[in-house]
Amino acid sequence: LKTWITIETFGVQKLGQCIDQTCRLAQRLESWITQSEHFFMRAPVTLNIVCFGVKNDPDGALAREIVMELHERGEAAPSLTILDDQPAIRAAILNHRTQEKDLEAFIRFLQLAHSRARSEAPPLTALIEPPHGPGKTRLSQD
Repeated sequence: LKTWITIETFGVQKLGQCIDQTCRLAQRLESWITQSEHFFMRAPVTLNIVCFGVKNDPDGALAREIVMELHERGEAAPSLTILDDQPAIRAAILNHRTQEKDLEAFIRFLQLAHSRARSEAPPLTALIEPPHGPGKTRLSQD
């Protein structure tokens, strides 16, 4: 019934355009990962699904950490999957409203999460602490 209502509401042509768009975005993500110094493709892109890994991460600990951080921060919702007995990050582009700018944001989030997982970025508390010290504001007298 849901499928029928969706087809009736949007039409076959619009649904096809949405599927084409998500598949193009998946190919764009694949292109970025292929050129990345930190990530690599774990499987060929199938429709809108991109599975990739973290370079120099033999046990998948970094991949797990990156996915967990993206979820905890609410930045993105990739999942973990297992390919050839190794964890892989799985990004499924499903939302018909997803645009190129959303993909670019996801890539930035991945890079930041990778840096933090490798301890190359300041800890999260340093990013949210006021510039005048903990508990201080510009209006504080002390």
